[in-house]
Amino acid sequence: MVAYDAAGGVLCAGVNNNTIKLFDVRNLDKGPFVNFSMKRKQTSQWTNVKFSPCGTYILASALDGAIFLLDAFNGNVVRQYAGHLNTKLTPMETGFSPDSKFVLAGSEDGSVYIWDTKVGSPPSRTHFLSNFIKFRLFFPHFLPFLAV
Repeated sequence: MVAYDAAGGVLCAGVNNNTIKLFDVRNLDKGPFVNFSMKRKQTSQWTNVKFSPCGTYILASALDGAIFLLDAFNGNVVRQYAGHLNTKLTPMETGFSPDSKFVLAGSEDGSVYIWDTKVGSPPSRTHFLSNFIKFRLFFPHFLPFLAV
């Protein structure tokens, strides 16, 4: 999984060994300028990485359902989010609200879970469907978000 920061100058890549690498897009041939190694009990494939709109954080989600908020500058884990369900190991998208104040994730129980970025828990839960919510999009000028 890959993502660009808001300015388009930094490329973030999640690789399968619990590592997140940052690259300067002007110097991709030189390799990553920093590697953030996640200390986890198990290795799981990253399904999503995103920079926050404010540029302060990286959100990384894994196939095993783990969701991490990382400091984009030093790679420290700021928070890990829990409460949602992903027992079927379905790739899911996680994301930020446009103001970076909230983290959202879909869940097998048909809900979208919403955490305050700084506080973390407990999450708010909005139930939509009986099926798994995998994706969500923001429409800041029309609707708060759309879950699919």
